[in-house]
Amino acid sequence: MIHGLTPPRPTADSRQRAELLQQCEVLIAADSVLASAVPAKPARTRRLATVAILASNRIEGWSGPVAFNALLAARKALTGTDPLDRKAALCHAHGRLTDHGVVHGKSAGELRNQDVMVARHKAPSAAQVPALMDAWQHLYGRPAGSQTARVLDALCAHHRLLYIHPFRDGNGRLARLDLEARLQAAGLHCSTHWAVATALLRHEASYRTALAWADAPRRGDLDGRGALSHAGLAAYCATLLTALASEVHIRCRRAGVAPPAV
Repeated sequence: MIHGLTPPRPTADSRQRAELLQQCEVLIAADSVLASAVPAKPARTRRLATVAILASNRIEGWSGPVAFNALLAARKALTGTDPLDRKAALCHAHGRLTDHGVVHGKSAGELRNQDVMVARHKAPSAAQVPALMDAWQHLYGRPAGSQTARVLDALCAHHRLLYIHPFRDGNGRLARLDLEARLQAAGLHCSTHWAVATALLRHEASYRTALAWADAPRRGDLDGRGALSHAGLAAYCATLLTALASEVHIRCRRAGVAPPAV
């Protein structure tokens, strides 16, 4: 693999991958219990969309107008999109955010043409972004096999998209919408029964720390064979799976349903 996105996922021969897939099973089981016990209703789905948008904005520290319609349009642009055309879908969604003032003064739907620092993360150079986005789309563009593997891939795709930071602004919100769409495509009920962004907001500090772990370069011969840290990616995935499962368990308890034992 080239382009610096390796490893694209925890390697099949690693102990961490087996443990992460077990965590995916816990999340899937809790999600299934919740969806089976609580009927999906359009009003609940609309309310969850509102809650998710507010939560994602709070993670970004956004103080401007909420622009629900723009964010709902961006959400729709990513839901059900062919993963092999994800780059175009993200550009379209970014254009909707720009057109409605959620992203200010930036070229609508265009990849960034300037180098940026995001907190302590120095994003890849602007010249690398087009090739990196093509590689990202290729790496995560096909189903990863089992449902647990698809869930794990969704988390990896989320970090790698944030790592690239393809746009000047709006990357966090778009990446969380993309993660929600990928988990939904993997069979989870995160748009009808619970919200990804709410889970990440509840665990915002650990979410940000985990992203930084996965940003780290490879640390010696015992840290995988890619450009980035294998251990950091695995720790990031474990943290997000814990946050997502915790959110589903909260929803189960609120609905009076006993979540499956861990």
